[in-house]
Amino acid sequence: MQTRRLVGAVVPSLSDVRLCTRFCGFKIMVMAYRLECENALAHRAHDRLVAKLCQLFDLMREALAAERYACSDSLDYAWTLIRCRTRS
Repeated sequence: MQTRRLVGAVVPSLSDVRLCTRFCGFKIMVMAYRLECENALAHRAHDRLVAKLCQLFDLMREALAAERYACSDSLDYAWTLIRCRTRS
């Protein structure tokens, strides 16, 4: 993941933001298709996929936070991680 510096702030690159939005859009599609499932097996499969996508999104948020810490001059990485984990 690449970042850019803007006047003291570290901003993720546009491709990282685009990837996050695609994962969110795919998650919404999976949740919508779950409504059309006719049996319990399909419901469970969709539920598992949504759970895995949520884990992937959380992992991406942590990676972006770690990258922001690595590019910044401050030592507040632990607080950034705590904030990322408490949002979900």
